Order: sequence, then structure tokens, then C-alpha cells
Amino acid sequence: MSKYTTELRYICEVLAGLDESEGYNSVDDIIENSYDKVFDFDYPIFDEEYRPVLEKKIIRHFYTREIGDETVGLFKLHLSAKMNDIMDYYNQLYKSALIEFDPMTDIKYSLSGSESMSHSESHSASESSSTSESTYSSLSTSESTSESEMNSQSLWDMYQDTPQNQLTGVESLAYLTNATLDKSHGNSSRDTDSVIDSTGHGTLNQKKNGTKDNIGSSNDIKRYLEKYEGYRSNNPSKLLTDFRETFLNIDLMIIGELEKLFFQLW
Repeated sequence: MSKYTTELRYICEVLAGLDESEGYNSVDDIIENSYDKVFDFDYPIFDEEYRPVLEKKIIRHFYTREIGDETVGLFKLHLSAKMNDIMDYYNQLYKSALIEFDPMTDIKYSLSGSESMSHSESHSASESSSTSESTYSSLSTSESTSESEMNSQSLWDMYQDTPQNQLTGVESLAYLTNATLDKSHGNSSRDTDSVIDSTGHGTLNQKKNGTKDNIGSSNDIKRYLEKYEGYRSNNPSKLLTDFRETFLNIDLMIIGELEKLFFQLW
């Protein structure tokens, strides 16, 4: 029990509203009711939910230690300055400790990609066109008559029975069994009268010109994935040992930074 110096527990008991010191059984309640009054200043923290956890741990560690300043106000000033000086670094340690990985894997390699093969085909056709425009005004009358006459006489169709295989007299048209003569006569005529009276503007399309493209394509995509994962060491226990060496008690490191704020004799 200090006589000329102030222990941290005295400060906490007063801030918790106690008139007398309490024993061990009341320590948790006293810290719960006073930690936010001791740390009534702002400092950076990686997670706001972790702020009360850290502050309670600091107070519990130094609960019976004597502050290294003459007054409580001066002590809180130095405490605030120290926390703001060191927490940027320790916040990075806190964040790195949250990274999860497999300590027994020292190689992890993956390669993925795709290959594309494309085919294309095109056809084109051209067509040209020309357009002429004209203005006209005309009056025309026409009359036409056509007539035709056909006179034709067919060849004789002559027939003679020749049971005795004699052809004498056939060419001279003698001794015919049958003779037929086809004769036709005809005529046709057409009369046409027409009157055209027109004025206006006309457009004549003589030829067309254009281009038509027919394009088709197809794509073949091949995807691949290669993965390598494991350890190259012949001694897996070495990996485990190296992993254990990375363990950090960051809270205790911060507490060590605050040692200079308290008397070093007790």
C-alpha cells in the first residue's frame, strides 16, 4: 500500500464512485465501472469492439501499480500521448494476426486461362442501279388495223394395196386404192384505236446497284486450370515450428510500452 504515491486502483475506485477501497472480489466490478473514465480520450484502434477489451486488460495488469506522475491529470495526459504514438503500429499487427492461412503449405500455385478458336465466313453480292427522271406532256392518237390470210394446201396422201408386191403405177397416181387431199383457208384481223393525253413527271429505274454481305462466325473456347498445393520441405515439423514462432501476444506488447508510465520500484 502506497503512502506518498497513487496506485491505479485508487483512481479506479474513485471513478467508480466508491468511498473506500474494496477487496479482490470487487475488482472486476470496479474496472467495469471505471475503465472508460480512465481512457476518456481518443486513440486509433483496428476494431472498436476490441477497445474495451484492451483497456480493461491494461488496467487489470497495472491495477496495483503506482503512477509515475504527481497528479492523475498528468498521468492521463502521458497515457493518452503514449497510446496515440504506438497504436498505429500495433493496429497493423492486429490486422496481420487476423490473416488465416495453412501453415503446412509452402507452395500454392494455380494457373487458369482459356484458348479461343474462331472461324468466319463471308459472302458478298453487288447490284447497281441508275435512275432517270423526265417531265413530259403529250397528246397522241393511234389507229391500227391488221389483217392476215393464210392459204395452204397439204401434200397428197396416197395409198395402194399391193398384195402381189407390185409398185407399178404408184408414182404416176394410177391404180390407187385411196387418195386424200387436205386444204385449209383462214384469215384474221384486229382493229385498235387509242388516245393518250398525259402530262407529268416520271422516273425510270434501269439498273440496280448494291452490296449484300452474308457473314457467319463460330467460336470454340477451351478452358483449363492447373493447381499445385502442398509443401516442398522434407520435414513438415519444421514448418510447424516456424509457424509457432510467428505467434504474437500483441496486448502484452502494448502493456510493455506503458511500463514507463509507472514507478519502477515496488
